[in-house]
Amino acid sequence: MSKDKFKIPIENGDDPKYLPENGSAEQNKSETQVESCDKYIDMLKRLQAEFDNYRKRIQKEKAELSSYAKSQLIYNLLPVIDDFHHMFRAESGENKDGVNLIFQKLMTILENEGLKTVEATGEKFNPEYHEAVIIEPTETDDDDKVTDEIQKGYLFNEQLLRPAKVKVMKRKS
Repeated sequence: MSKDKFKIPIENGDDPKYLPENGSAEQNKSETQVESCDKYIDMLKRLQAEFDNYRKRIQKEKAELSSYAKSQLIYNLLPVIDDFHHMFRAESGENKDGVNLIFQKLMTILENEGLKTVEATGEKFNPEYHEAVIIEPTETDDDDKVTDEIQKGYLFNEQLLRPAKVKVMKRKS
């Protein structure tokens, strides 16, 4: 046994007996309280970390949902944009400049939200971004080259929203 725990001799006895120090019961109680406090602090830290992770996950899900909603809206606007393109090819009137200005403003807004056009004409055919609707036979070295764009393709936040419908040159076999 350690000398520290038993110090005080009994004064009225034949044999000197030692009793535990007065503070030892209180010290044991204090140690258990410290352990209990440490447990609660650890639980609190874990709970706080879980809450931080929850908050970050919710923010990420909210951003993904917002992006998805935007992409759906823009996807629904693509036929209107196509109609503008058809009108510009066909019409040659005095209203064309005003309509073109409105179209440019619309496209600027959509581009600021993350819309980009897929480059097609003159590019090498890429099945990830192009959909071949017409294949034109050729004897030149322009194999798999896009010669005309039938319908524009679009990317939204670097993800394909709609492939470009194109006319492709293919070498005769």
